[in-house]
Amino acid sequence: MTGYSKQQLANLFDISLPTVRETLKVLSISTRKVSISEEDAKRFAALRWMIASEGLRYSEIQQSPRNGLEVDSDLSVEEIAKEIAAETSGWLTKKQLAEKFGISLHVVGATFRACGTSTTKQLYDPQDCKKFEEARQLKEKCQWNYLQIAQYFRGKLHHVDEDLIDRVSKQQLANQFGIQLLAVRKTLQACGLSTTQRTYSPREVQRFAQARHYLEQGWSYREVANKMGATERPITEVR
Repeated sequence: MTGYSKQQLANLFDISLPTVRETLKVLSISTRKVSISEEDAKRFAALRWMIASEGLRYSEIQQSPRNGLEVDSDLSVEEIAKEIAAETSGWLTKKQLAEKFGISLHVVGATFRACGTSTTKQLYDPQDCKKFEEARQLKEKCQWNYLQIAQYFRGKLHHVDEDLIDRVSKQQLANQFGIQLLAVRKTLQACGLSTTQRTYSPREVQRFAQARHYLEQGWSYREVANKMGATERPITEVR
């Protein structure tokens, strides 16, 4: 083969055409070329490896990608692609992790930050994935928040990163407690929390849960408000 089209490179390395073009730009290879030479395709392969394995961003790459990957000149681009695929077997993307655990990409990022793993990687090796799975188990089975998970993986924190705090929306509260949004607002009001906030901290969610516990025991919203010291406004009895 004398050259490779952009679509062939996309198929070989399992990436999108826009990603192919972006990679070519970093290598100073014209994206208007119909055919990419064997030599340039090997440089392309080396750069894709650096990005996938080291979590590097294009802006961070300031030297030739050849320095980041020793490519056997006797290997074809197809063979290099297969070696990279074999080397990264069992590695997962953030999207694949989201699908595997049934969570959003935002939650994937928050989980990686909590367990001290870079969120810039395109692929995560089995060790990263195992650490991620352990963090999710602590979150879902032990009901730990992200700060507790961070403390578990890193030891005592000297600085609390606000991004690690597990905040939830009203819709998430509705889903978690199996109630309607109107009941969420009434419960927030009853336990003295603002209904105008977009998200709520773990401590606020704990307070919310306590209010729901009282309500499930047959208490009225007014009784919950009196118990929890939130009596500023009249509360309509809506469960």
